[in-house]
Amino acid sequence: MTADFDIVLRKYLDILDDWQRKVDNIRKMHHEIWTASRVYPIIRQHRAGSRVEKQCRILPMGKQTDVDYKFEVKDIVVDMTTKKELYWKVSPSSSAHGNIFVHESTKTELMNKSLHCDIFTENLFQWDCAENAYLLRPGQFKSNVVRISGFEYTQDATTTPNSPSIPGQGAVNEYDIVPCLRISQWPTSTYKWANKDASENKALNKRFRSNMIKNEDLFVVPAGNPSSPEAEREFRLSFSLVEVKCFEELSDYQRKLYGVLKYLFKQQLESVDLLDSYHVKSLFFSMLDKELIGVNSKDLIDDVFSFFKMLLGACKERCIKHIFIEECNIFPFHKKDWERKTVEITDVVHNQDKMIEELHFLVQRDLKITGNSDGKWISQAMGKIDELNTENRRIVYINGYLTRLLSLITYSLFENQESGKLDEAIRKIQDLFKQFTDDDNICRIIPIVNIGIEHLNVSSSNILTIDNSFVTTSSVDKISTQVHVAFDHYLCGKLQDAQQILDEITVNVPGNTHYIGLSITSFHKRYELDEALHHVISTLESKSKERKCPRFYMDPLFFAQHLKIQCRLKLRDSFPVQSDLDELESFSAHLSEREPYLGRLSYRYSAILLLQGYQSLLQRLELKFSSMDKEDVDTFHQRLYATNFDLR
Repeated sequence: MTADFDIVLRKYLDILDDWQRKVDNIRKMHHEIWTASRVYPIIRQHRAGSRVEKQCRILPMGKQTDVDYKFEVKDIVVDMTTKKELYWKVSPSSSAHGNIFVHESTKTELMNKSLHCDIFTENLFQWDCAENAYLLRPGQFKSNVVRISGFEYTQDATTTPNSPSIPGQGAVNEYDIVPCLRISQWPTSTYKWANKDASENKALNKRFRSNMIKNEDLFVVPAGNPSSPEAEREFRLSFSLVEVKCFEELSDYQRKLYGVLKYLFKQQLESVDLLDSYHVKSLFFSMLDKELIGVNSKDLIDDVFSFFKMLLGACKERCIKHIFIEECNIFPFHKKDWERKTVEITDVVHNQDKMIEELHFLVQRDLKITGNSDGKWISQAMGKIDELNTENRRIVYINGYLTRLLSLITYSLFENQESGKLDEAIRKIQDLFKQFTDDDNICRIIPIVNIGIEHLNVSSSNILTIDNSFVTTSSVDKISTQVHVAFDHYLCGKLQDAQQILDEITVNVPGNTHYIGLSITSFHKRYELDEALHHVISTLESKSKERKCPRFYMDPLFFAQHLKIQCRLKLRDSFPVQSDLDELESFSAHLSEREPYLGRLSYRYSAILLLQGYQSLLQRLELKFSSMDKEDVDTFHQRLYATNFDLR
């Protein structure tokens, strides 16, 4: 059983990691589009954390990681070697922490500097007699940067002095905003890591380490040492962008192993409330350094047990070394009852059967296998894995990410048009697509992006578009593009043009074919939409805490049928007949409640809302949707049943 499960687990991880790597560039571009459109001029945005680290991300059911945004204040550098201007002083309690001091002349300059004066306010500085300089107050720095950034954040969120972030809530994902300052050079405390005798066979060999120190910037973030009485006065060195580079160096096996280790920690040890994910990361890289984990391995389960044995030893010895600063011990001495909690960890680590059982549950859940606790499910799992390992299933996953990327581009174009920065935004988007010309999936949406650009830039004498001369469009993507063109004509009131394109689309009810979806945003309210679409927007607004309509998604074939009905209504003032509505309802019945997102951002959910928007028309015409009474939109839960093969 154990040997058979090891094979199943490896194949499961192979497919999951393969899918995630297929969308790496899509996710990178998504971040770049977001970055280009919404930050205050003096803030440079970086993205860090597990969502951008090249991890094999394995999450508990219904959970998702937040997005970590680092907000660097531009043109400000903390001096690490001298006491000039803005400078760093290492804390006596931890070489990873310190204070930032500012000379009076520099304080005056910062407070009078255009734009920077909004961050460097009087209450940011506190006179320190012993240092004969002003202390830069971490908490106030954090508040000032977030306030002027333009990001929506949780106003009443409380953060501790050792937390560098302020939480916020996006349309789908939660995010953490982490203000930071760049430092002039890597501190000398990191040189031991850089010069360590690391063989070429190691993931992080000496050449890689040397390149990091030469080429990668480091930052400080407003977070104090939780064990220090001076925590509220301290900043912390941040290596999060370097950690992104470190994960890129891992072998496929090491990346997948880390995903399993982090998942098991989250499921079995996080609730003990002693260690956190960063301790897991530190111990994992320590194992790599000691070459206890190879580039590959014949026994993943053995490596899992070895890691947790090492974790337990670190807890008993109260010593977890910082990845980059060896003399820095990041064991959480500030946590209460650490001795009792170490005993709890001991019980978990020694119960290897429970760990295996946890991995069994993970695979069964993600493969949607139920009622097989006697071990006979292994053969069923192999069949499910074979189903996932098909081009059709991969393309569904990729299309979800492309739909989300297209949605953000659409929103960004509307947003920048409203603020008078459309040409600048288009040029940035052009440059981004040039960076990803080798990614066939990203190139698939170029014709659709050009439709949106031409729509919003119609008044310009020199319309900027993205070169798509090299793009080969499949028959399926051609249909997605046609529906986008038809919708563009519909928005412009060119109903005959829209109807002509829609009549060219001849496809049966959707089956195994999956398309890049349409995105509708709050900006679309400015157009003369139909009653059904307005119903979707108003319903989503009423369900939103901010009374804003989130971007939502429509399946192209379903939406094409809706547009056909609406064009006929508006062109000939002719009412739909029952067969029109039956066909629309038939399309909706085949839509997935897992695409592109699970639940309330699915094609199925928006389709049901659209059908409900037809109700007043149906009553007037004495027509009906036969299954409408059976639909309950309140049963759609966005995250509750999400697996690792769903878009999150």
